[in-house]
Formats: sequence, C-alpha cells, structure tokens
Amino acid sequence: MPRPYAHPARVGDSGGLGAPLIRLWGGGPRHTPSQLGMHRNDGFEVTMLLEGSVRWEVSNGPVFDLAGGDVCVMLPGVLHRGENDIIAPSHLLWAVFDPRFPGATGNTPFTEADLRSMDRRLRAAGNIVFRAPEALVRAAHVWEAARDTFRRDEEADRTMMRSTLGLFLWTLAEAVAAPGVVRKSEETRRAVTFIDAHLPEPIG
Repeated sequence: MPRPYAHPARVGDSGGLGAPLIRLWGGGPRHTPSQLGMHRNDGFEVTMLLEGSVRWEVSNGPVFDLAGGDVCVMLPGVLHRGENDIIAPSHLLWAVFDPRFPGATGNTPFTEADLRSMDRRLRAAGNIVFRAPEALVRAAHVWEAARDTFRRDEEADRTMMRSTLGLFLWTLAEAVAAPGVVRKSEETRRAVTFIDAHLPEPIG
C-alpha cells in the first residue's frame, strides 16, 4: 500500500522556518508510491520535479503531467490531488507560500512591493506547468542541497533554508512572467497519455 506523502510542518507553522511567507515545504526522492488525496492550499503551491514523472489532477479541471525538469504552480484554493490519490516514485521539491499573508516580508529579503509583484505575476500566469529555465533549475539544486543538510533545531540551517527558498520563489516569479515561457499544452498532455497507454506495444 502506498505511504502517505508526509508534510514536514503544519500550515500556520511558517514551515518551521520563522518566515510567514513560507507556509509548508518539503520534498526529496521517493522510491515507492505515496498517497496524496484531494487538497487545497491558502497560498500558491509550487512543485519542482527533478526526476521521474508525476500527474496532478485538478477537480473539474485538467490533468497536469510533469516530467523531470518541469515545474508546476497551482493557484490558491485550487482543489487537486495526485493521480488517483497517488504520487508515482519521483524526486521532487514542493512549497506552499503566500505573498499576501500578514507579515510575509518577515525574515525574508523581500519588501511589500516585491511580494505584491510576485503575487501579481503568479496570479496572471494561472495554474501552469512549464519547462524550468536554467536559472530556476540551478535555484532548485541550491534548495535541494540545503534540504539535504537541514536540521530544524539549528538557526543557521533555518536561515539557509529561508534564503534558498526565497531565491527559488523569486526566480520562479520571474520565470512565469518571462516572454518565452512555454506552457505544456493540451496537445502535449494527450501525446503523453497516448505514449503511456501504448508504450508496451511493438513499434510499427
């Protein structure tokens, strides 16, 4: 039976980092399927897939397919889940963050104007899956390196994690607003679904 996909901190705990902007965060390699049922967040949810493939189902909406190197942003309040309540084995990073949360600038390098800009860019992009540009991939690897050595009871580690997540989120907001951002289209989704369904068949 799949294991639940554990949340490292409760909403309202600022992700355990002392930064109200960051509500939840986590990730890493998963070698077995994990449970992730229908849920919604008060803030944005970002998922960065480093390896493997996952599929997010939106209630009364589309299916989002992610392959290694893709990033997905879900708007606040969107009801979604892993496909059939499951996340396939994969290596991913995720965070829930809210630029509108009271005091969200606390323990971050951001001003209120910065967070208004971040919020505006992400809302304008909508629910989106796209290929992460190189700058965002680099920021994700910095985040992953900080996660690998993170100790919640060490202030230096919390400071490092706040900094690396801040770097990732700012780079994300710039990426979704870039003129060249390429959304994964419905045609791409259908092609991936077809390939999945016919992969075992002989090639004609």
